[in-house]
Amino acid sequence: MTLRFDRLLFGSLILGLAAGAWAQVPLERPSATAWHPATDSWYVADLGSQTEAGGWLARLDRRDKRAQPRWLAGFRAPRALAAVGDLLYVADSDEVVVVDAPKAAIVARHRIKGARLLAGIAVSAEGEAYVSDMLSNAIHRVEKDGRSSRLRGCEGLEGPAGLFLDGEVLLVASRGPVSDAKTLATKGLGHLDAVNVGTGRVKRIGPSVRGRFESVLKIKGFYLASDSAEGTVTRVQADGGLEIIRRGLRDCGGL
Repeated sequence: MTLRFDRLLFGSLILGLAAGAWAQVPLERPSATAWHPATDSWYVADLGSQTEAGGWLARLDRRDKRAQPRWLAGFRAPRALAAVGDLLYVADSDEVVVVDAPKAAIVARHRIKGARLLAGIAVSAEGEAYVSDMLSNAIHRVEKDGRSSRLRGCEGLEGPAGLFLDGEVLLVASRGPVSDAKTLATKGLGHLDAVNVGTGRVKRIGPSVRGRFESVLKIKGFYLASDSAEGTVTRVQADGGLEIIRRGLRDCGGL
């Protein structure tokens, strides 16, 4: 997966950085964003109103800045997005929902047996999805045909949230051990881990790097991780050295 800096907008900043009509998009509880090259648009997962059941996706068209606050409904609690080809993959409660973005249509639902709260998602170019289950401390692999399995070697994760796929290595940002399933409060800090999806081997990224991490990226040999509790974005070097590069990002969820 290749990323450019001009495609990286923090989820909590997208409306503030966007111009014109974008700044007026009414969102209830935005939880994640994804850039979709095939439609030249940003998509936002919205958990919806706390007084209403169900969530939705919003669409922000970069070309004409046309905004569709409720572009597509039919979700329960969409918390993470990933874009591959024409498709959007949505981590929604206990299932992966596949959306054909040009057609604005849900084309598949892959329910994961035993999943409790899917919080992050990463998808290979071939359409194989990995989703984090924050409450079960697990990573699930979902094949294109919907078959799912629990990724081995991840038993030590605590509150896994954001995911990023770097070849055969899955980067995992964890919030820490969850003490309250409703509020997602934690009783400790989380880590950044690298999981080899083939062997199941888990390697901690900078053992001294701690936080309530929501997302992680790898760019040119270093990592970026967001901490929602502190409202910070931290750059982590391969040797564990770190630097906070942004502060004041309240409830920052995604990178």
